[in-house]
Amino acid sequence: SSGINAEYGDLTRSICYYSCLKMRYVAAYMLAQLSGKEAPSTKDIKEIIESVGVDCDDGKMNKMMEALKGQTISELITKGISEMGSVPMGGVAVAAAPAA
Repeated sequence: SSGINAEYGDLTRSICYYSCLKMRYVAAYMLAQLSGKEAPSTKDIKEIIESVGVDCDDGKMNKMMEALKGQTISELITKGISEMGSVPMGGVAVAAAPAA
């Protein structure tokens, strides 16, 4: 097949897979909170991550747990949205055509 998927499909899947793995700790933390655990423990997070067959790095998990300590899902989402607002989203401004 032709097109962008044929040319970049494997690369795109690899990037998505890597990005998703980087988010596993935050995603597991949020899932634990959604399940009713107000303050998820490292054991809760590790169980969620390992339940889907993904390795859990204790050092990375502990670093994330320290950073998220005491925050709720809504606080994390609000913080993330406000931080996204400061990121340039690309695109080029088109100048208006001169008046004739």
